[in-house]
Amino acid sequence: MTPQELARQLTATRKENKITQQEVADYIGCHISQVQSIEYRPEINRKVQTYINYAEAIGCELEFFLKPLGT
Repeated sequence: MTPQELARQLTATRKENKITQQEVADYIGCHISQVQSIEYRPEINRKVQTYINYAEAIGCELEFFLKPLGT
């Protein structure tokens, strides 16, 4: 999954769950501009923990796994 795809999925789930960007920011403990940046500027390098925190804020959890390239 690309950062752009992850951002789209996080944003869509947030909206489906009727959670505001401000509520995500409050949960994470950041300014709303950081949440907006996660959603609208996914090309910026971020810590994995940032995505984990966002997912938790919208009632989800992220799972990570390794797979060989090209599969």
